[in-house]
Amino acid sequence: MIHQPRKSRTLYVLLAWFFGYLGIHNFYAGRIRAGFVQLAISVISCGTLCFVSELWSIVEIFVIDTDGRGVAMKPLRTLAALVIILLSAVLPIAAATAASMFGDLSFRPHTRALCSANLKKLGTEMRTFINDHQKELPKDLSDLRRADDTGDITRCPESHVKYIYIGRGLTDSAAGFAPVVFELPGAHRLKGRPFINVLFLDGHVEGIILPHGDMPADEIAEYLIRGRQLDTKTTNILLDNAVMEQRRQR
Repeated sequence: MIHQPRKSRTLYVLLAWFFGYLGIHNFYAGRIRAGFVQLAISVISCGTLCFVSELWSIVEIFVIDTDGRGVAMKPLRTLAALVIILLSAVLPIAAATAASMFGDLSFRPHTRALCSANLKKLGTEMRTFINDHQKELPKDLSDLRRADDTGDITRCPESHVKYIYIGRGLTDSAAGFAPVVFELPGAHRLKGRPFINVLFLDGHVEGIILPHGDMPADEIAEYLIRGRQLDTKTTNILLDNAVMEQRRQR
């Protein structure tokens, strides 16, 4: 008579936890009929009744300690099984948390810096233009480009979409914290949320996290202006320009 080794209850429990809806734990233990029924429930229902097999398997974890021959399984290594089960529950949560904290890794962080550098260059060119044109801002960003430009600094280096310019009609007397150039969302993310770079009239650049990623240009302008205590005239010019830019995008 061939001696068959006892089945491991630890392995039985782990198979039931991870693959109970397929009945694999029962096939392993030689409980073929139970395994076949669990598999049939999942397959015939096209997965809609998998939870039935799963619940059945969870019950078996606590009540089944013999194999299909009626032979007692090897004692359960509770600690090992518990650690593996806990890890299976904790790791997906940890991964989701890390993704929300550090953002989508498909977005390259260094392009945020390149985009910010582009806007700083635009700020420098804009300051030169203002000094040469009686304190007035340019009508368009193309007015700032010089013959010695080595690249198109009027576009985001990641999305290649042209920056939104809303400073047309302003003068140097407007508040320095008035936003004049920004990018549309979609190129950058930070902590899982849409992130844009914004150039202000005084030449500094800020990174702004938006509430959501489908904001059009006029809504972004309103969001950037909110709480900055700009005078009514400056606010109206910025918002009107943003509406015009939004229409151009359509």
